[in-house]
Amino acid sequence: MKRFIIVSLLFTLPCALLLAQTPEWVKNGGTSVKFPDQVYLTGFGMCKVNKEFDKAKSQQRAIEVARGYLAQRIKVRIQSEVGSAVVEQNSTITSYFTNATQSMSTLEIQGVDFQTFYDDDEEMSYALAIVPRGHLVKMYDEKEAALKKEIRQHLESGKLIEGSGLKTKALDEYLACHSLFRALEEAQAILLVARAATSDASRELAGRVAKEEIALSEVREAVQRLLQKPVSSIEDLAWNLAYCLKEQCALGNTSVLVSPFTFQDTKIGSPFARYFKQVLEGKLIEVAKWNPVQPIESNNSREFNISRSIAEAAGAEHMLKGSYWKQQGKVKVIALLQKTSDGKIVASAEMTVDEQVLSSSGLSLEPQNFQAALIDQKQFGKDEVVGGGLMLELWTNKGTEDLVFTREDTMTVYVRVNVPCHIRFMYHLANGMRVVLEKDHVIDQSKVNMVYTSPRWMFTCDAPYGVEQMQVFASSEPFESLVTEKWGDYDVLKEDLGKFLSTQRGMKMTKQGTMRAETRLVLTTVEK
Repeated sequence: MKRFIIVSLLFTLPCALLLAQTPEWVKNGGTSVKFPDQVYLTGFGMCKVNKEFDKAKSQQRAIEVARGYLAQRIKVRIQSEVGSAVVEQNSTITSYFTNATQSMSTLEIQGVDFQTFYDDDEEMSYALAIVPRGHLVKMYDEKEAALKKEIRQHLESGKLIEGSGLKTKALDEYLACHSLFRALEEAQAILLVARAATSDASRELAGRVAKEEIALSEVREAVQRLLQKPVSSIEDLAWNLAYCLKEQCALGNTSVLVSPFTFQDTKIGSPFARYFKQVLEGKLIEVAKWNPVQPIESNNSREFNISRSIAEAAGAEHMLKGSYWKQQGKVKVIALLQKTSDGKIVASAEMTVDEQVLSSSGLSLEPQNFQAALIDQKQFGKDEVVGGGLMLELWTNKGTEDLVFTREDTMTVYVRVNVPCHIRFMYHLANGMRVVLEKDHVIDQSKVNMVYTSPRWMFTCDAPYGVEQMQVFASSEPFESLVTEKWGDYDVLKEDLGKFLSTQRGMKMTKQGTMRAETRLVLTTVEK
């Protein structure tokens, strides 16, 4: 009997060892021959056990990080692939997909599977989010077809009802199309990434979007015709948007966090955006009977989704954001209302007005340094680093999106990482100066998974005004040296932006196993 037991152990022990082996995707920071990029989209997450995170919580956090990075990778690819393959040839497609990328701060990709692993020796949880491209294509092809069918039904119904003279009911049918178009934009954007954005896919997409734009223009014209309220002022525009949003959803006295609208696809605000936010909030109270709330300056975000945390802390049940687009003497304004808890689009509205209606405010639609900021953004978009395992979160006391700061406003910057690492913090000022706030700042194990800031990361808004960008890099190994010069109490980058980015983004040989991540925030500073 004893001999039988020994033989059984000899046969079962190798199997146990096999089960305990570290998966390839853990060793390689989220990459594996089992999940090649041509076939799968993936996101990698990790979280170490500490006083704040026990084993169960660390495993859940690793899954959240993996899911967040999958969404972020998809968002970055959409911006990059649409930008390089389509936008330069067709500006219509730029505005068409901007709304999709704006709403993706709460993007929940359907059909995601997870693999997990826990390392007892390191007390580290790992997770890999996996979704086959083919599965995404099938799922979102079906979603696209269903949305198009529903849009056609509402559009045709609206025409019939309008023809019978029931204008109010016809308007409801047309308005129902707007939120469906927003969902369609998101589905088509995900399809572009799932199909790997070949040139054929991009050309096909351009043709399909052109057809959707025809239908969307038809809806937009019908809405403006039936509203029967001419837009001759900014107040009229805000009234129309508020009315259209209210008519699409019975929300009662809901609380709404309104963000300043951004200029085109730049994430950039302006003096006009700041003013229009105030006007729109007033019309939401007057027309929709909603309750606009202001962001609470808090550093107590525990979610990977900072925008949702900010909205929830303010008590906002819904979030309202938007963009505005110059188009040959006119401006198209797009508003998007989302449910805070799950990011679901509940209403959307569009209006096209003469540019002089907005310029009558005397406020610029663009920040002072707009052209220089665009050049920088193109540089930032090249070879952008999306973290593989090293989670790097960056936000301000006003959140992460649609950031507009007015003279004398205070700003505090926060970061959070999931493993000990080195931080390099760059601040790109509106006057073109690139300040190195941190060359190689160490965040040790005691600060992992905790909100972290520094007295050097607290600012008061002052001139020069315009677009500014914060850029933070994280690395599991020390950073290379930088060539800087002194400007007052700060070190300023001497080399040009392109050369600097190439050295930060892994162009040099790095130690095997080195993890790196990068994140940026765009903000606009304005005079009172």
